Formats: sequence, C-alpha cells, structure tokens
Amino acid sequence: MSWEPYRNAALLSASELRRRYADGERDFSGIILESMADLGGVNLAKANLRGARLRGVNLHGANLIKTVLAGASLRDADLSRANLVWADLTHAVLSGANLGGTNLRGASLHGADLSGANLTRAVLREADLYEANLTDAVLRGARLRKASLLWANLTNADLTNAGLSEARLLWANICGAILTGTNLYGAALNGARYDGKTRFPGWVFSAYRDMQEMSNVDNAGAAGSEEGYY
Repeated sequence: MSWEPYRNAALLSASELRRRYADGERDFSGIILESMADLGGVNLAKANLRGARLRGVNLHGANLIKTVLAGASLRDADLSRANLVWADLTHAVLSGANLGGTNLRGASLHGADLSGANLTRAVLREADLYEANLTDAVLRGARLRKASLLWANLTNADLTNAGLSEARLLWANICGAILTGTNLYGAALNGARYDGKTRFPGWVFSAYRDMQEMSNVDNAGAAGSEEGYY
C-alpha cells in the first residue's frame, strides 16, 4: 500500500493524540504513532485515522465507534475488548492483532488483512468481510450472524463454536478450517471451497452432500481429489 497521500504525516505520542482529540480535532489521517504507544481505553469515536500507522499500539478497551481506519496499519496491535461498531476498516492491516472480545458489529472489513489475528469471542454480526484475509485467524466462539464473508480466505482458520447463522460464505475458501461446533443454520455456502482437512459439523457435510447428489451438481472433491466446492 502506498503512503504517498500522507507523506507529511506527523509522528505523534499517545498523550498528544489524546489531547488533540479532547480539543475537538478529528482528522488524524496518516498519523504515525510511536511504537508500542499506550492508548488503552481511549475515546476516538468518529475520528479519521485513515492510513494511520498504528503497529503494536495498545487500544485495549478503546472507543472506536464509527472511527475511520481504512487502510490503516494495525499489525500486532491490541484491540481486545475495543468498541468498533460501524467502524471503517476497509483494507486495514490487522495481521497478528488481538481482537479478542472486540465488538465489530456492522464494521466494514472489506479486503482487510486479519491473517493470524485473534478474534476469539469477537462480535462480527452483520460485518462486511468481503475478500478479507482470515488465514490462520482464531475465531473461536466469535459471533458472525448475518456477516458477509463472500470470497473471504478462511484457510486454516479456527471457527470452533462460532456462530455463523445466516452468514454469507459464498465462494469463501475454508480449506483446512475448523468448524467443529459451529452454528451454520441458514448460512449460504454456495461455491465455498473446502478440502480434506476442513472439519465440519457432521450434519452440515451430510446435508450438502445429499443436496449435491439430488441436484446432480459436480463436486470437484470427488473422484480422487480431497478438494471440493459446495
């Protein structure tokens, strides 16, 4: 990602960011926070942090409701238990980030990189995860009801006991994903790619296999290959 629009981005300390926000400033696009800055519990609701570089920053319990973080770098950041309801994280980099218990209801994570992120018990209800990269992400117990995961990459993701009722996983890659105990009631899995390492709740695999046989749909996982599509 190019940072050219923010070539004059300022290096800020956590205390300066807090002060400027308290003074009414909201546009912090492209800022660079000091490494490992502590913003635990900070209120940055509705702030513009588009393209900000926040690698490794502590945002535990932060109020980020409707905050714009599109294109921001939050690699290895601690966002556990933060409130990101309706936040814009389009194409944000969150690889290795801690989002355990975070509220991301209705958030836009379109094209975001969440590879290796911890999303244990995170709330992602109605979130937009179109084309998001969730490779190796941990989503144990996460709530994703009505979430959009079209074309998302969930390779080797751990979704044990997650709630995916009415979620849209059309054409998602779930190869190697763990879906044991996952609630997939009403979920759309058309075109989803899976392999022999994908661990489904037993009833799901049987139901879809029967549907495919009844509709005479070709299964790419048949005839010697362990890989297939719903």
